[in-house]
Amino acid sequence: MVASTSPRIGLITDSELNRQVIKRVLLSEGYELSLSIGSARLLERLDKSCVELDAWLLDLHEDSVQSVLDILVERSELPLLFNDEVPPEHDVEAYEYWFRRLLEKLEVVAVRSSVDERDKSIELGAGYAETVWVLAASLGGPEAVRAFLEALPPGLPIAMVYAQHIEANFDELLASALGRQQSYPLRLARGELQLKAGEVTVVPADRQLRFLPQGRIVETRRRWVGSYQPAIDQVMSELARVYRNNVGAIIFSGTCNDGEVGCRVVKACGGTVWAQTAESCVSSAMPDAAISTDCVSFQGTPVELALSLAKQYGVN
Repeated sequence: MVASTSPRIGLITDSELNRQVIKRVLLSEGYELSLSIGSARLLERLDKSCVELDAWLLDLHEDSVQSVLDILVERSELPLLFNDEVPPEHDVEAYEYWFRRLLEKLEVVAVRSSVDERDKSIELGAGYAETVWVLAASLGGPEAVRAFLEALPPGLPIAMVYAQHIEANFDELLASALGRQQSYPLRLARGELQLKAGEVTVVPADRQLRFLPQGRIVETRRRWVGSYQPAIDQVMSELARVYRNNVGAIIFSGTCNDGEVGCRVVKACGGTVWAQTAESCVSSAMPDAAISTDCVSFQGTPVELALSLAKQYGVN
């Protein structure tokens, strides 16, 4: 049971059956369903409603999710949560798994710490980067990212955040192994730090990160929600909400569809999404999932991606 503060949720779904199931879960776990609407009524309610919310929960089909994201990103600063497909209740094992997954996502809202005004006025440290690129990968990722970084000319005015599916306790080795011969040093995110131009920050597999204004990152005590660690969708979505059109993402080799939702959020925020070509991947499932969203504007091998990124900042 969550705290008595009763986080307020705005549900967007076009399924009346799912609406009733999700409503029952929210109320039973101490959440307040403050708004429950279909996707077609979102603009109308945003223009007229004074309801205060703590987060949006989206339960939408593929054909409507992007248009809803475009609206919410432009008009709301609230966290966006995405519901998994709701299984029938008679499939007890699948239903219980869905139930736990939904509660894990909602729990992030229940414990969400807000950034107060003194945090927003902190002095920016040396090397502060206005633009951040996410490097997202799974199986085959370390080899691809290594080739990408080796081909990337030094001195680009960007910070990079590397989210690689990996087992806990191996992320430190990953940062060390990839960072030995690179122009862009890698560091594992621990404690509190600031993103800096010319550096690659590796996302830990065992702890969630909070991405805050002014390039700050805070390591939490919470584990990542979902089947993959770290949760690339969450990393991409949070960075996109902070950096808006100053965020980019490159989806490298990987076996799953983690990052698919993140691509949609990056695009909705005005950011850029690229992907590794299928034939250059160990597994193309992750880039394929990104490409299926129609958010990817460029594809290339790791070397081609590096050269294109350099050209974008005037370096040949």
